[in-house]
Amino acid sequence: MENPCPRSSDQYRAVCVPLCRDAGRCHRRTGLASAAGAGSADHPALGAVSGERVRGVQALGIAIAVTGLVIFGCGAGGNLTRTGLGLVLCAALCWAGGNLVLKGLGGVSMLPVFIWASLVPPVPMLALSWVTEGPDPLATMLALSGLGWLSVIYVALVSTVLGYSLWGALLSRHRAADITPFALLIPVVGIATAALVLGERLSLVEVIGALVIMAGLALSVLGPRWQQR
Repeated sequence: MENPCPRSSDQYRAVCVPLCRDAGRCHRRTGLASAAGAGSADHPALGAVSGERVRGVQALGIAIAVTGLVIFGCGAGGNLTRTGLGLVLCAALCWAGGNLVLKGLGGVSMLPVFIWASLVPPVPMLALSWVTEGPDPLATMLALSGLGWLSVIYVALVSTVLGYSLWGALLSRHRAADITPFALLIPVVGIATAALVLGERLSLVEVIGALVIMAGLALSVLGPRWQQR
C-alpha cells in the first residue's frame, strides 16, 4: 500500500467525510436511509467545480430522477420523524460534500484514503449511540451472533472501504456527469433489498418513485448516446 497516511489538506478533509455521512443513519427505514446518498444535488455541483458541462438531456434525466426521489419520499413520509428528516438532509449534504472532496483529490489512490477515513466514525458514533440510546446498543453488539459479525465485517470492509474506494476512483478518472447519476440507484436497490431481506412492505407510491428514478437514470446515461446516433 503506497502512502497510506493522508498528506494533503484535501485528504485530511476526506478523512472527516465518513463521520458526517454516518450521522444520518437512524430514525428512518432502511429503504429511506438509502435515499439519503442519492438525494443530494451534487451532480451539477461536481460538474461546475470540475469545469464540466452537463448536457441538456443529462440534466433532464437527473431532474426526472430527482422527481422520483420526491415521489419516493412522499411514500415514506408517514414513517419519517422530524429528527429523521433532519438527519436525512444532513446525510445528503455530507454525501454531496464528500463527492466534491473526492473529485478534487485527482489521481490519489483512494484505498488508503478510505482506510484512514474509516478510522474516524466508530468512536464518535459509539459515543453518540451511548448518549442517545443508553448502553443497550453495546449489549446488543456484545451479543451478536456469527452471522451478525459477518454482516458487520461486510459493511465495514466490502460496502464501505472497497465500495467507496471504487466510487472515488471512478470519480477521479471520469466525468462526474457520467458517474454520479448511478448513485440514483441507491434508493432503488435499498428498497428492493429491504423488501427481500427485511420483509419491509413497499407502498405503490414507493414503487412508482423507484420506476421514475430508473427512467431518469436511463435518460441521463443513455440519452447522450442516442443523440450522437
